[in-house]
Amino acid sequence: MERHVAQRSLVASVAFALALVAIAHAGGALTFSAAPETTGRYAVTGSLTALDAPPGTAVSFYGRAPTKTEMAPSPGADGLFFFHLDLGANAPVRVGSGSTMDVTFPSKLDPSYRYSMTLARTVPNVVDVPGTLRGNTLHFTLPAFVVPAKTRIIGEIDGDPTSSDR
Repeated sequence: MERHVAQRSLVASVAFALALVAIAHAGGALTFSAAPETTGRYAVTGSLTALDAPPGTAVSFYGRAPTKTEMAPSPGADGLFFFHLDLGANAPVRVGSGSTMDVTFPSKLDPSYRYSMTLARTVPNVVDVPGTLRGNTLHFTLPAFVVPAKTRIIGEIDGDPTSSDR
């Protein structure tokens, strides 16, 4: 009985790990996701249109909530979600425009705010991509960029009041 429980626990652990790391290379799409239990209650799904990723390229994703100093009401702080992506490729990977990322937030987002995403360590850096709010999910459609070999992409989602709210 104990052996059977241990085997089921191992299978569940492996399934959970695979949910965090996607090894999908069908048609040039590198998909990734993260369950709310692993990201501070945020649910994340995404797909990178990899134009030249080596077969078997893995995408790992890590996300977290902002610290108190990274979010309002701290002066100048507007961070809502922080994350990084690792492609694990030994060569640069060109990512085509149209890649997407959806983040469902654990708390209600203000529909009057302007939401944006920034990615660092890409070429060029992806700056101020507008997000579309549906329910409590922000959807982002990314422009083309290159991920240098063995580089961790660092990302941030910000929320700012529109000019009429300031």
